[in-house]
Amino acid sequence: MKGSYLGPSYTEREIVETLDNLKANYIKYNDFQEVANKIAEEINLGKVIGWFQDRMEFGPRALGNRSIIADARNPEMQKN
Repeated sequence: MKGSYLGPSYTEREIVETLDNLKANYIKYNDFQEVANKIAEEINLGKVIGWFQDRMEFGPRALGNRSIIADARNPEMQKN
C-alpha cells in the first residue's frame, strides 16, 4: 500500500464556493491555534464538531482528515 490518503481533495476556493452556494454558516480561520482553541471551547460546551481537511482517507480506521469530534466524557454524547 502506497498510502491511506487516496480519496479526493478540494482546493480552498472549491470549499468556500460550495459553502457559499449552500448558504452555510461558517467562520474561516487562518491560524491553526485559533481553530484549536475554538474547537476545544465548543467541545467543552457539548457541541459536536465535523472536521474536514486535506485528502479523504481510505481504510478501516479514521486518520483525522474526516472526523466527528465530541466530548467522550459526556455519557449522553453517543445519542447525539
